[in-house]
Amino acid sequence: MNNSHLYGSVNEYWFAHNEERRFLANVAGSKDLGLWVAEQIGLPAETAHDYAANEYVGKVFLLREEEPVSRMARDLAAKGVAFVEEELHALMAAVMTAAHRRHCEPRSAA
Repeated sequence: MNNSHLYGSVNEYWFAHNEERRFLANVAGSKDLGLWVAEQIGLPAETAHDYAANEYVGKVFLLREEEPVSRMARDLAAKGVAFVEEELHALMAAVMTAAHRRHCEPRSAA
């Protein structure tokens, strides 16, 4: 008996699973970036979560790779917070890498 039809559904399952994990990692990383910006511009904690959700997480589909840094720079400049754009790029890379590690890497069975 040939079970090759099962392999397609297994591959589809893992593809969908991996895409969902990547999406969740992007959402978490975007939220972390938004919370960092909110802290830098002095928003109180209760407002910071709404700000991060609306300005960063809510637009995760719309943002291209460079746009989060532009958004961060715009928001920081509007509040007079000094920043170096290269540092924002490095921060974004570090935050997104950490989010992908949390959501995409296999967990140990310990």
